Amino acid sequence: SAREWGPGLPLGTVSMDHGNIGQTQGAQLSKALPPSASVLVVTGPSRSSAAQERLRGLKETVRPDIQLQDTEAGQRSEAAGIIAFNSWYGLFKSRSETIHAILGQSDDVAVGARSAAIAVSNPQHVAMFEKALLFGVGACAGYGRDLVDQGKLHASVVAPPTAGTAIDLLARFWKEGRPVPLRTFNPATPY
Repeated sequence: SAREWGPGLPLGTVSMDHGNIGQTQGAQLSKALPPSASVLVVTGPSRSSAAQERLRGLKETVRPDIQLQDTEAGQRSEAAGIIAFNSWYGLFKSRSETIHAILGQSDDVAVGARSAAIAVSNPQHVAMFEKALLFGVGACAGYGRDLVDQGKLHASVVAPPTAGTAIDLLARFWKEGRPVPLRTFNPATPY
């Protein structure tokens, strides 16, 4: 095991706190949506522990009156968001419920799902999806943050890069002899 390697080696991992990302999205939805709202959640691949942790965090935090309908995107890309939406919409189109928000586990997936949503043939559904608030994850400068600032995304979650934290931990280890924690999580922040 890694602990048996000894304190003289800088061994550890730095990761995003994916559960915290989901919790942050849950808080954003809870604040923005009316009572008994329905949300389409476009997750990452189900085989991904990050996607599972984000969905679990979301479900733990979102108001209990908010209905979540989830569909899986095979990747975190606009194209995968389009495919995931179209798969979900094949079942949804005969229903008469309202979707108040589309939440993607990445900004790209959210944008892809929205573009597919406003391209459907039912004009009432197009109008509904145009009004639906859009939420994502990433909030990178030059893309996600710009989408929020322009009003195209209602909100996003900053998923901070991990390399800088890892470099800082290594620098402290080499300069000060401070041990590297086995696991370090970068916290998510709303945007």
